[in-house]
Amino acid sequence: MADVATLSCARCSKPANLQCPKCVELKLPREDATFCTQDCFKASWSMHKSVHLKAKQSNGAGNPENEGWQYCMKKGQGRTPKLPYFD
Repeated sequence: MADVATLSCARCSKPANLQCPKCVELKLPREDATFCTQDCFKASWSMHKSVHLKAKQSNGAGNPENEGWQYCMKKGQGRTPKLPYFD
């Protein structure tokens, strides 16, 4: 894994010292989630947030079989027509 000192900003390639907190939460690679300033992070947000959506989809989020009891907490259109399977 890359050393913190060698990471570069995902937007402008300057040395980076900030990391996207959502990427940390989702345990995504740091290389595409580091930024030199808050301004770079904000400027790239519209494109960067798609990384979070892709990661959630690839991990099975949004799939009732993988959500278990959390499916029951959703209301209305938040629920999918297919019920989850409980062991």
